[in-house]
Amino acid sequence: MRHCVILLLLLGYHTNGQNILIKRDGECIPFKKIKFFYEEVDIVTEDKGKIPIKVDDILAFYDEKDETIFYKKRALVAEDDGKEGRSYSFSEKITEGKITLYRVVVTRMDYGVVVTRMGGPNGQNVNFDFYHAEKGAQMKSVFRAKILKNNKNDLKVLRALLQDQPDVLKRIDDENFRYDESSLISVIRDYNIRSLPKIDSSVQQTQREVNFYVQEKVSSKGVVSLKVNDTAEYTLNSNQPVSVKLATTASSKVCFTVGNETTCEVLKPAAIPDIYYEIVYTNTNDGVFGYKAFEIKQKVKSK
Repeated sequence: MRHCVILLLLLGYHTNGQNILIKRDGECIPFKKIKFFYEEVDIVTEDKGKIPIKVDDILAFYDEKDETIFYKKRALVAEDDGKEGRSYSFSEKITEGKITLYRVVVTRMDYGVVVTRMGGPNGQNVNFDFYHAEKGAQMKSVFRAKILKNNKNDLKVLRALLQDQPDVLKRIDDENFRYDESSLISVIRDYNIRSLPKIDSSVQQTQREVNFYVQEKVSSKGVVSLKVNDTAEYTLNSNQPVSVKLATTASSKVCFTVGNETTCEVLKPAAIPDIYYEIVYTNTNDGVFGYKAFEIKQKVKSK
């Protein structure tokens, strides 16, 4: 059995040159192509062998071109949150916490349509993204990017998810609030930080050491520092890992500062062993849509 080393990024760092399917049991299978069907996916290996994998056995797959892990989640069909059927999607995790935000990339619908913004696996090329928010057992569509239409209904859905944090609601109720990708991510990050239970230092937490990296082009913007749970502080140098202890049974608050800009994220205990983090910079702005930000992304390589 081959296992994975997962690399969670806070701005893109290319260390791997192959696509990898990640199974729930931790096994990693390198592949060249992937095709999506109702209850399984077929992956084509470098030696042109075909391996069928049951959808229920898949945790995620790593796309080498995008340098991103896409998690398998249930699909929302025709805006009907209650319909699951055999539909599923593969989505990029944007930020996590009490609400986890995903950007949907591949959706396999019950009625036989595969929708993908990457152009693969059935050849479609759809130039828009859906953002889905997961809170407990709920999965809701909260934003449709790159579509020239009003997102007021999506904002109402998001507002319902934020009801337990009045201070966050004030942000979106402000008359100057503009609902776009950047503000959506910022609001959910804010919500997750405010919703994070206060860490009781008197309670002994099981911890594990994880490495944090910083991309060279990020460190060139100024001193990069890291603070965990508002206490432990670290300074990061380009491509030199810093070992940090994070709880294995509770979420952690991690803030990083690049120059004068500070970003805080909630990091849940990792579902897969051998997690690494890197501070990276994301720019999806095409002049009309998208956003620019320091953020946590994900990456994987096989041992």
